[in-house]
Order: sequence, then C-alpha cells, then structure tokens
Amino acid sequence: PPPPPPPAPAPNIEFTMKYPYNQYRLILIYDSWFAIKSEKDYMRLGWIKVGELKIENNKICGSDVVSFYTSDAAMVNELRENLSRFKSTVPDDVTITIFEENLCKPL
Repeated sequence: PPPPPPPAPAPNIEFTMKYPYNQYRLILIYDSWFAIKSEKDYMRLGWIKVGELKIENNKICGSDVVSFYTSDAAMVNELRENLSRFKSTVPDDVTITIFEENLCKPL
C-alpha cells in the first residue's frame, strides 16, 4: 500500500490574519489545518461557512474534509445552489454537506 499522507501543519489562525482574508469571495480550506473550530472563529474571520466536502478513504489529499466559505454574504445562496448541483456529480465515496446561512449547521 502507498505510504500515509504527511501530517497536516500545526493549526494556526494567525496565518489567516496575515492576509486580507475578507477580500476572497470563495475560500476552500482544510479546517483541520487551522484553529477554526467554532462559529465564533468563522465570524472573527468574516467568513460564512457554506458547506463541506468529505472524502471517504482519502489517500492523497491533505485532509478528508474540504470546507467551503465566502466572505461575501450576497454570494451565500449562489454557492449553496452550486454545491447542490455539484453534489449530484461526485463519486459515491464523496459526501457534500450544505450549511444553513451563518449557522454552520447542515441543511
């Protein structure tokens, strides 16, 4: 079998503070690489969590969960609709969860 993926970098929310993090309309990250653990953390960054993509039996990605955020509240519904359409195209071992606006809870 192939070797396991390298360990993720230590969580570091300061990384996100070094850059104009609210200028990006679409943010895709591995939450596990950062100290983003609660709704308060998302709000502090000015990000709205729209969804997650979970890869079962992940072999090559840095984490088995990719999170989708936006810093543009006007874009939330569009992203949710796009994720909803994308959901039907992913393989069976990939799950997409779409979150309620500003609540970080699955629909």
